[in-house]
Amino acid sequence: MHIAGILIAGGRSRRMGADKSLLKFGGIPAIARVAAALGEVAEPVTIACGTEEREDYRFLGLSQAADRFPGCGPLAGLHAGMTASDAEWHLAAPCDLPFASAAFMRYIVDALKRGERHLDSDSAGQGAGRLAEDGGAKKDTLADKARCGQSVSGAAPGPLAASCQTLAVVPVSLSGKVQPLLGLYHKDTLPGLENALLHGRLKVMEWLESMEVLYVPEAGFAGALDGAPSPLLNINTPEDYRAAAEWRV
Repeated sequence: MHIAGILIAGGRSRRMGADKSLLKFGGIPAIARVAAALGEVAEPVTIACGTEEREDYRFLGLSQAADRFPGCGPLAGLHAGMTASDAEWHLAAPCDLPFASAAFMRYIVDALKRGERHLDSDSAGQGAGRLAEDGGAKKDTLADKARCGQSVSGAAPGPLAASCQTLAVVPVSLSGKVQPLLGLYHKDTLPGLENALLHGRLKVMEWLESMEVLYVPEAGFAGALDGAPSPLLNINTPEDYRAAAEWRV
């Protein structure tokens, strides 16, 4: 199973007022923390750098991929990263999740393997929006609609959903929020991704509804430490940074 990494770093950091990818946590820039974790699980790792390559990122020693669809948000970053590699699977991680560890990323990958083992026995039923059997996050809202060919929102599925083959693995936080930018995506999602970008459909959750997704609850992550920051803790504002910068993990 070949997994390539995509480090999403093309955001404009408007709410932060500074480049959040270079903010330091324990003396290490956020982007370097995420790059190191991603590099333990995926190879090669490519930085989806936005509209153009960044000198600020050269210290990481990683290749950079500029958007073919500039100004189109995180889907454009995913597209840039996926087109940079012919790997079967792509593990994406955004630079503003500084506590996303390699252990949590492995948990996401392992959920796919566990899900595939369960798929044969569940082939009569579960489809778009399946919930991994690791915990209860979002169970009532996601698992109740987990039928092949039905999206989580109840909208008509895209053509990929009909096969009931898992094409994406996405974590769900303890509060029930889906975090699609830290996710595992199969190469077969790329045509639908490009089509969405070509037609201006830029909402990540809308794109997810076109495929079979395995939702993985954070609650099932055995590597979490009591009192430690969540691997899904997103840093968007100066207040977020001040609150999170005290962690030494």
